[in-house]
Parts: sequence; structure tokens; C-alpha cells
Amino acid sequence: MVQAEVAAADFFEVPEGSTTLLDTIEKNEDNQFRLPISEKIQLTHDTFKIVLKFPNEEWLMGLPLAYHMTFFAPPAEEGKPLVGRKYSPVSPMTQRGSVEFVIKCYPQCDEFPNGGYMGNYLRTLNVGDTILMEGPVGRLTYKGNATFSVKKQPRRITKLGLIAGGSGITPIFNIMDAVHRGNDQSVDIKMIYSNKTAGDILLKEELAKINAEASNITVTHTITRDAEVPADYLRGRVSIDMLQELNFPAPSEETLIYSCGPKAFNDAISAFLTAAGYSKDMIYP
Repeated sequence: MVQAEVAAADFFEVPEGSTTLLDTIEKNEDNQFRLPISEKIQLTHDTFKIVLKFPNEEWLMGLPLAYHMTFFAPPAEEGKPLVGRKYSPVSPMTQRGSVEFVIKCYPQCDEFPNGGYMGNYLRTLNVGDTILMEGPVGRLTYKGNATFSVKKQPRRITKLGLIAGGSGITPIFNIMDAVHRGNDQSVDIKMIYSNKTAGDILLKEELAKINAEASNITVTHTITRDAEVPADYLRGRVSIDMLQELNFPAPSEETLIYSCGPKAFNDAISAFLTAAGYSKDMIYP
């Protein structure tokens, strides 16, 4: 990994004239390519940090902020299509020579009787193995200075509410991390992160650092299944009452509430936001 001197704006957009992996690497006829695993670190019982190495250590990734890459696994049955899942990096846009992902690899349990298919595949991979992928994929990105692109439309957003569920934290973290690193004071951010247990929280230390150091970012955790939670955590599912108590941005032309989690999670949030008076343009996805 190479880290050169960077300007604040470089945390939000690739500097003009830079060489990027996505523009440069050789792809197959389906616009896919492979990267080797250079590090694989187990963070929790079901979570891994996977570092992928670029062919050139000077290259930037070139992925827009909060966008995703689609990873592919071989199908369970011969002749079936590849299985794809979308993941967002947790490394900054300015990182050269590699990219980092934090990925939950769900084991077999009542909720996932066969485990997570892609997660189980990634569990089997070791340093030196390669991952087939394609991208970029996404419809929301932040370019700094309160300038967003939402569904290909430019938006000025100065009041941002972020709601993450489980592994949905990664694109949301991507935005918060850039705002923190770039010292971007143009947007006020309230974030709530919902998990089943305190042990399921991803990027816990990184979020705590942002919360402590960024005056315009507030991070709150809520836990849905633990009987007891830390004193500074909330308990229960995300609700409109919870958001209002946390001073999440009220409806306005410069408000956006972005949720990322399972479809049912996003649908429930969209429903109660709509009922509370937020327009479609103020809710993503």
C-alpha cells in the first residue's frame, strides 16, 4: 500500500490525470477482472478484512465514494450462472496499490441454514487466491463540499442522516471516513448503526475515532437482541421516534436520509420516513 501526500478534495474524487485500477486493468469479455488476496484477517467470529493487491502499487482504485464492487463465486451447480454479491471498500479513495473490504461471512444458523453463499466461498480463499469482480456499481456518491449525485442527479445536501444495518455500514462508513479525513465541514451528519448484538458491530474503533474527532458527525449505536447494552447505546429497532430523539435532520430541500441494510430494513425505514413527511427525494434508496 502506498500513501502519498493528498489534498482534501482527493478523499472525494480521483485527481485529474491519475491512473486508476478500474480504467487500466485488463478485463475479460464480461468486463470482469481478478485481484489477488494479499491479506486476510479474521476480525470476529464471522467477519474478515480482505486486502486485494493491484498490479501496480501506484494505482488508485478509481471507485466513486460509496459505490460497490460485485464479487463473484462459482455456482453451486454446473451450468448455472455465477453468484454475485456487492461490497463497498472501507479503505480511502486516496489509497494506492491495494483496496480493503470488511466482509461478514455468515455461518450456518437458524436464520441462514446454509450460511451466506458468498461468505462461505470467501471463507475458503487464502492469501494468494484471486477474486473475480466487476464494477463500479452504485447510484449515490458524495463529491465533497455538500455536492452529492443521487440517481445521476446532482444534489446539494447539507443535512445528512445515515442509517446502517449490519454489514450495510460499509458504504456509509466510506462517506463518513472521507468527510473526517478531508475535514469537510459543509455537511452535518447524524448516523445510527443497528446491530443484533454489540459483538456484531463492524468498524467499531474506526467509528469511535470519527465520532470523537469530527465535530459535524455524530455516531449512535442501537442493539436489538442483547438484554443489556452499554450505557451510551440505544436498544431496539430504528424508529422515527429514535431518529427525532437523536436530532436527525428534519425534512428540507437540503436533507437526505440514506439507509443501507437488508431490503426489509430499508423498506421499513422508507415507510416510516414517508409517514413522517419526508418526500421521496429526501429518502435513499
